[in-house]
Amino acid sequence: MIIKHHTVTGKIGRTQWEEDHDVSVESGDLFPPASHAHAIGDSTGLQTALDGKAGTSHGHAPSDVSGTAVVTNDSRLSDARTPIAHNQAISTVTNLQTTLDGKAASSHAHAPGDVTGTAVITNDSRLSDARTPTAHSHAPSDVTGTAVVTNDSRLSDARAPVAHNQAETTITFTDVATGNSATGQHGYLPKLGGGTTNFLRADGTWAAVANGGQPLGLTVLANDTLAQALATNINTQITVTAARTLTTTVPAAGTRCSIKVLTSGTSSFVITFGSGFKPTGTLATGTTNARVFIINWFSDGTNLYEAGRTAAMAA
Repeated sequence: MIIKHHTVTGKIGRTQWEEDHDVSVESGDLFPPASHAHAIGDSTGLQTALDGKAGTSHGHAPSDVSGTAVVTNDSRLSDARTPIAHNQAISTVTNLQTTLDGKAASSHAHAPGDVTGTAVITNDSRLSDARTPTAHSHAPSDVTGTAVVTNDSRLSDARAPVAHNQAETTITFTDVATGNSATGQHGYLPKLGGGTTNFLRADGTWAAVANGGQPLGLTVLANDTLAQALATNINTQITVTAARTLTTTVPAAGTRCSIKVLTSGTSSFVITFGSGFKPTGTLATGTTNARVFIINWFSDGTNLYEAGRTAAMAA
């Protein structure tokens, strides 16, 4: 008996099973063709395994990534960023070491032979020689700024100075009388004659004042000042608040001086005139407040003689 399920393509030898069952099985019934296909369902568990796999082309949400994930449309990816401070080894930069090897140190020196052209070393003795410039000339165009050539006709023209101011420090005065003031013109002050007794006269000369002169002015002294110093003060004013003895230096002979005495309060004080004075007597101030006394003096060069005094006057 022969069992057939497919078209018979050949007959192989009988197996022991066929002998035992007295049957023959065609080869096409037991073995598939060399080229054939199977459905997914023909394989046990294949569909389940495939269901657990991702497609060849697929994507992931940031939450699918372990650690930190940045999506491609994150706006921060386009921000300008300052690199984090770090050090970079020379060996990590392409050709940096080679480039550095071809450079000289910042501080270095050169021998004259290293210089293209002519080089002069700093200790060359010729550098200290005084040198006369080689004879040469320059065109006006060689001069920085404005240049006037020697044959410029304008150099001989009479010119009125441009209005300007001259600093006093730039004026040099000499011991000449040129420009001094005179009766017919203004000008400079004549040179000082020195000393303390001569005065400039209206004719422009220095001369002593006839008969010693009579300087003007009033020196107000502090209350109860004793030294009147009339040789320099000439006229003084003093307020007395107690009995006082006044003294003085004596001016040149012929000088007239005065002392103005003011009272303060209603107590009467006696004023005595001591060294340097030749008075007619003491001065009692009286008991009326704010009274004035004027005592006049005339100098003979040794003493001041009283030339008169006023009665008490209201201040």
